[in-house]
Amino acid sequence: MKSVALRERGLIARDELGKRFDSVRGQVAERVGEIDTKELIKQGEALREQSLDYVSRLRRALLQRGIPVHFIPDPKPRRRRWPVPAVLVGVGVGAGVALAAYLIYDRRRREQLRERLTRVQSVAQERYVQLGGVSGAVNQVRSRVQQRAQSANGSDLSARVGEAIAAGGDLPKGLDVEVEGRTVYLKGEVADAAVADAAAERAHTVEGVVAVVNHTTSSAPPKG
Repeated sequence: MKSVALRERGLIARDELGKRFDSVRGQVAERVGEIDTKELIKQGEALREQSLDYVSRLRRALLQRGIPVHFIPDPKPRRRRWPVPAVLVGVGVGAGVALAAYLIYDRRRREQLRERLTRVQSVAQERYVQLGGVSGAVNQVRSRVQQRAQSANGSDLSARVGEAIAAGGDLPKGLDVEVEGRTVYLKGEVADAAVADAAAERAHTVEGVVAVVNHTTSSAPPKG
């Protein structure tokens, strides 16, 4: 009878320990945000030590009375694991944060590149329509090149015409020289019509000039 009673007490004690563990686990699940982790670990260790001590005393009491105790597990101390250094934990957390930040930055950068590419494609399509397709774009580019070439040639031709008329000196007083394309226009009021005629003859000698138009006026009275 005593052995049966002791056995029942052992089973009741084991069930009670299980209930206490379940209760603690439920409280942890409900208040995980409010519980201090370190304090919880300390309480768990203390509860475990109390449980092991109670089971050990119960086993010894049963063994002293010659009662089999195979239904009560032999309490063995848990192997202590070496604590992970705080430095390694910090490195791991830092690496995780860095990886998350890199992924976020990389995603944002891809989004920015995609938006830029979309804008460039949109502008290119609009310009393509405005230019009238490939042929229109080629013609406009060719026209701009020709205009720039003509502008450069016109500036060069104007300079050469001016040098030819000045003949190593200065332009005649009152004479204005304008070059449009390959045509030279003489304008202004000169002292003598002969001055304008001489300037026109010199302008004709410049390579690239196809016409000279004399619009000058003379302040000198005509020779009679």
